Amino acid sequence: MNSCKKYSINPMTYYPTIQGFASLRNIYHSYLHLNENIHKHLHAINKLPRVLAHQDLSKQNIFIHRGLTLIDWQFLSISGLGEDLGKLYGIALSQQDIPIEKAEYFQDLLFTNYIEGLQDTGWKGDIVLPRYGFCTSFALHSNWEVPKLMKLASSSIIESDTIDNHSIKLLTNITTLQMKAGNEAERLYSKVISLIT
Repeated sequence: MNSCKKYSINPMTYYPTIQGFASLRNIYHSYLHLNENIHKHLHAINKLPRVLAHQDLSKQNIFIHRGLTLIDWQFLSISGLGEDLGKLYGIALSQQDIPIEKAEYFQDLLFTNYIEGLQDTGWKGDIVLPRYGFCTSFALHSNWEVPKLMKLASSSIIESDTIDNHSIKLLTNITTLQMKAGNEAERLYSKVISLIT
């Protein structure tokens, strides 16, 4: 997370310009709340049951030809349940591999199949744990998306006094989903803590 903040744009710089737009203002405040609680979420994710994780799953690293092949394992880690899936989903949305109008459908499909895969291997844990890992990981991807959105929207507002731009609309939809996932992670947090302690 520190590297995200080190190399991403500071969205506070653009807040005075975007604050008149309710959707952007809501995203910005949800983003701030998520980041104020980032350490508790990272601590909880690190206490989830551990699984082998690729940590860079995207269309470019997945090949299906007579079976499944994953390449580019440089970020391989032992991570929390659901964490890798949240990253996969976030990257697929950002790269527009999942059409934004079908985002919730694919989120449900991915998560349902992830749980079925875990259960097929004998996992009998509480579904709240991977759901929390998924939601937290996906929401934290906003550390890249929200700053880009704020900068792009601010530039558009300065140039034309509107935010009517395809890239802005796409980023607004993606970050709205990320903030929704962040809110879900916040609601699940106390149950997760009771399960992992």
